[in-house]
Amino acid sequence: MLAVAAAVAGILLLTLWPIAPRYAEDGGSFSLRFGLADAVRNVILFVPLGIALGGRGAGAIRVALCATALSAAIELAQVQIPGRYGNAADLVSNVAGALVGSALVRSAPRWLWPGRSGAIRLGLVWSIVVAAILLGTGVLLAPALPPTEYYAGWTLDLGHLDRYTGRVSSAHLGAEPLPNGRLAHSDVVRHLWLDGVPLRVDAVAGERTTSLAPIFSIHDDLHREIVLLGAERGDLVLRVRTRAQAVSLDRPGMRWPGVLDDVRAGEPIALGARREGNGWCLSLGERSACPIGFSAGSGWRLVWFPQSLSPAAGPWLNAAWLAALFVPLGLWLRASLASATAVVIAVLALLATPLTGLLPPALADLAASATGIALGVAMRAVLGERSRSSRLALTGRPALPS
Repeated sequence: MLAVAAAVAGILLLTLWPIAPRYAEDGGSFSLRFGLADAVRNVILFVPLGIALGGRGAGAIRVALCATALSAAIELAQVQIPGRYGNAADLVSNVAGALVGSALVRSAPRWLWPGRSGAIRLGLVWSIVVAAILLGTGVLLAPALPPTEYYAGWTLDLGHLDRYTGRVSSAHLGAEPLPNGRLAHSDVVRHLWLDGVPLRVDAVAGERTTSLAPIFSIHDDLHREIVLLGAERGDLVLRVRTRAQAVSLDRPGMRWPGVLDDVRAGEPIALGARREGNGWCLSLGERSACPIGFSAGSGWRLVWFPQSLSPAAGPWLNAAWLAALFVPLGLWLRASLASATAVVIAVLALLATPLTGLLPPALADLAASATGIALGVAMRAVLGERSRSSRLALTGRPALPS
């Protein structure tokens, strides 16, 4: 019962806590809209509840009913909470998450103690999943600028973001001027940006911001963000529209930490951004940082990238993401050629991610992956090879006669 209570408490904390207005794009309403990132987050959020209920012997129907009741209560409550909104589509993904959790409990003997041949098969399948995730991360994070009509914004007040108190005096993409308002040559701007032509923004610095504030941005006629260059506390942040946004995934940004810490309000500044290889270069005056961009560990950012996240947490979450992907390989690792092949497939995919546009894997990425495998091996040693009756007992069901 304690596990169920903890799962419910965690869900309530994460869904009913008010969101500061600057982090919320809307709130106080009820809607029916689907977003892939939201759906994945909701599935993950309710998985622990399904595990807890399944561990107490609840069947799929009971789990679905409990998740539906809790989810419906949350969606109705969110209508009254600042920065939150009720979404009927969340009901489906919440219930799906609970059912996934209960299914994991029921199937635990088959993937925790699969036997030698089963472990080898599971390892090979999972290596393909890992390869698809790693390579797919690069594909989804590649720039994707739609051929629409563009509008430049100089220190725009977008409502859900902070307002930059400085002012922009000029902006150019190479020799192409980017005046405040509608751009006369949107197609030219699009091709220049994709070709790596540098962006230069001359401005007068504003006060230090408490959250992300756009200094220069480009939106299209459908109100979609194409490019955003902004300040967040002492960081310079660049966001570029990617393929991920086309499928309703999140829009992570790239940042140069602390570069604006010594900039005083009223001081003239020259900001720059350009594509260089698989990364980006950001500049402030004569200083620059290259390359800044995404790596194989950035996959989690496609599903959850809150603007309030501390920059220091990013590298740790990258490492945790990679380690989690490689844990099952260690759990199902056996002394066989096929099992070793599974590990090789996943590692080669990690090393090949630059072919999809990601930065080359750093030593920390390789260390995180190795740590994941080691954790999986340690998990297998702790679990041991239990008897069939013990495995069935884990699911809360009586052992069946063999």
